[in-house]
Amino acid sequence: NAVIFQVRPQADALYPSALEPWSYYLTGEQGKAPEPFYDPLQFWIEAAHARGLELHAWLNPYRAHHTVGGEITDSSIVRQKPELALELANGMWWLDPTLQGTQDQSHDVVMDIVRRYDVDGIHFDDYFYPYPSYNNGQDFPDSLSWRAYQSEGGGLSRDDWRRQAVNQFIQRVYQSIKAEKPQVKFGLSPFGIWRPNYPPSIKGFDQYGQLYADARLWLNEGWIDYWTPQLYWPINQIPQSFPVLLGWWKQENTHGRHLWPGMSIGRIKGEKGADEVINQIMVTRGMIPEAPGHAHWSIGVLQRNDSLLQAIAQGPYRKAALAPPSPWLDQALPPAPEVDMNMEMQEDQLMARVFLTEPGQAFRWVAYFRHGGEWDYHIINSGEPSTLIPLFKVKPGVLPKEKPAELPAPEAVYEPLAELYVTAVSRSGNEGLPTAITLPAFAFDLAPPVASLFPEPKPEPMEATGPKLPKPKVRLGVEVLLSEQLDLIRGKRVGLITNASAVDGQLRSTIDLLAEAPGVELAALFGPEHGVRGAREGRIQQEGEPDPRTGVPVYSLYGDGYAPKKEWLDKIDVLLFDIQGVGAAWYTFKYTMSYAMEACARAGIPFVVLDRPNPLGGEVVEGPYLNLASIFRHRLPLRHGMTYGELARMWNETEGFGADLTVVPMKGWKRSMLWDDTGLFWVMPSPNMGTFETAVVYPGQCLFERTNLSEGRGTAKPFLLTGAPWIDAEKAADDLNGRNLPGVAFRPAYFIPNIESTRANPRNKPWNELCGGVEIMLTDPAAYRSVSTALHIFDAYRKAGSGVLQWAPPEVIRRLEEPGVTVEEVVEACQKEIEGFLETRERFLIYR
Repeated sequence: NAVIFQVRPQADALYPSALEPWSYYLTGEQGKAPEPFYDPLQFWIEAAHARGLELHAWLNPYRAHHTVGGEITDSSIVRQKPELALELANGMWWLDPTLQGTQDQSHDVVMDIVRRYDVDGIHFDDYFYPYPSYNNGQDFPDSLSWRAYQSEGGGLSRDDWRRQAVNQFIQRVYQSIKAEKPQVKFGLSPFGIWRPNYPPSIKGFDQYGQLYADARLWLNEGWIDYWTPQLYWPINQIPQSFPVLLGWWKQENTHGRHLWPGMSIGRIKGEKGADEVINQIMVTRGMIPEAPGHAHWSIGVLQRNDSLLQAIAQGPYRKAALAPPSPWLDQALPPAPEVDMNMEMQEDQLMARVFLTEPGQAFRWVAYFRHGGEWDYHIINSGEPSTLIPLFKVKPGVLPKEKPAELPAPEAVYEPLAELYVTAVSRSGNEGLPTAITLPAFAFDLAPPVASLFPEPKPEPMEATGPKLPKPKVRLGVEVLLSEQLDLIRGKRVGLITNASAVDGQLRSTIDLLAEAPGVELAALFGPEHGVRGAREGRIQQEGEPDPRTGVPVYSLYGDGYAPKKEWLDKIDVLLFDIQGVGAAWYTFKYTMSYAMEACARAGIPFVVLDRPNPLGGEVVEGPYLNLASIFRHRLPLRHGMTYGELARMWNETEGFGADLTVVPMKGWKRSMLWDDTGLFWVMPSPNMGTFETAVVYPGQCLFERTNLSEGRGTAKPFLLTGAPWIDAEKAADDLNGRNLPGVAFRPAYFIPNIESTRANPRNKPWNELCGGVEIMLTDPAAYRSVSTALHIFDAYRKAGSGVLQWAPPEVIRRLEEPGVTVEEVVEACQKEIEGFLETRERFLIYR
């Protein structure tokens, strides 16, 4: 019932401000307003209030610039007020909390929001002084202001001087908010541990000593309205136990403020994670019954974790709840509401429509009603100030499981609506006196027919036929479409972008399944690189040729252009995409998807992605970025860790396509799953991707394509074999095996890449020559790191060969050529390069 919305990530604004520039995180450029113009904060406030949600503006009081916050522009506070900002070792910039200018700037930003916007709260999290790792463990670089303080006769220690500055700021913000708008809450979510040994069993980080945040003081002094310590640890993690820390904070809450612990809901995976979240919710309700509540970090985890969402929605969140009142802010009760009622027929059932005739100043309303001896309630929001209540409710335990030969009378089955009251709830959470609605005596002939309580069984959903193979653990997007979401395409002319890899769990082609689906007209097929049936290597030139099995016309998306032409799209009503990816930036299929999605957006045609597993799982991402032209239109890490459905969601928003996009998700797939965990058969998505093992090594090994080495094409094991005539295979294998790389062993190998000599060879690869090198022998695909391993192979080849390596790697990898630079340093730089991608992709992940 409340949203905490970040509006100031780095001394910038997700709203129009005269004090600070527009945020980089909104438009991709700090200082640039959104086009077309809108006010995100105002939009969120209106949308939240219409749904009965509070909206709290979340600000970072001291961060001036983040390493993933784009370029430092002239509008940045780093340039506008350089006397306030200090650079940290990791590249971040931080405002000096002790400077009056810093305190005034952040205070004025808070108060500007409070005065101009109808927010319900102001929120700070745990970022006061920076965590030590941000400055490589060195002390915060405030020597100038410290010496100035000393020269003015300051007598505090340096630590106490820093804490005093933060304390004064917190107190000032709280008092200013209350002077301007007393009803606006001020909340904090500090690090969950005040100091180690408080209470005695607790170990861990010392925010008092290292962030200079005396969080206990702020709570003890009552300078906040709600307290959300970040208790991001499990119940049974003894050194940081959730209930032990919650109990300690409760005893420090001497002013009786709201204590709503913060929970990290993404740290524990699977069913155990859902159990932990539910247990923490119930522990909180039991320990703090006077003000039950909690905050989840973060909404992104809930969005992509359907099993967790369902577990809490059907468990502790089964009933809607009001935000608890804050009696120290306001005790005034709203007047009893003016309400009326009429009757409506909804889905063959007569309902009572209760509506507010004069909504007035109330924030929400509650309708309490009774059928027989059972009371229930509905919360009514301002966005739709009415609610529907059934006139009749089935008595518990009276219906048999099977339809009886003789149906019971309605009087024996139903309880009529007997009492109905409505109350108003103020912005401060205070609930007023009820208004009673006079109800007539409802005749039982108005109740739904008893026979309607025993619906006829629904026909079984359409199942794809074919050879009976072992049932996989994962249901693919195409299978979910055919069995549950066929209405997306029924009665429509369907286009399909696909290739030979698109089969269901019984190895039936998506082309054939759609061609046989009832009520579906498969009108056009679109082929990516290698063609629809996957038999062609390289560019294909075919336009309107019939598919040999179905007769459906085929159009190439890897010829003169990569997007479907308008005249092709005119032949269809909806375009589907179903191709198996390999989890690497090099593969062209996902870019074909992007071009097609953009074309559909322009043509006003819905675009549907039938999702498939990322064979490499969805947890590991390996940089650097792939920067190529031509079809490779988006920057992606070499191993991106996303499904095609997730990529489509991301590009549709970040590239501004605005397509009518639907992703039909898989069922049963988890981010921890590699291909071998799915129970699915591997079908080659391209001519040189014959095995899952090839896919595992491909993101890094494809770097060999842009060299004068053989990447193994023209052999039975492309990408698993690499080498050149001038490499000593035994020496290279011994070197690599001595490095103890995770998930892999190396075999010295000699091979001849059989390639047609008439083909162009711009990189002078050793075609049709005897090559020495290594074969990758995977021992643990989950532990294997493709980019790191590839760089180690390059390094070993340079030391084990007499020739000269010619290559064109991404710039960050070229650092390997510098004297003294290690593979580990380059890998670290590769990962640092993609930090922005890791942050962006979180919003678009579908699976847990």
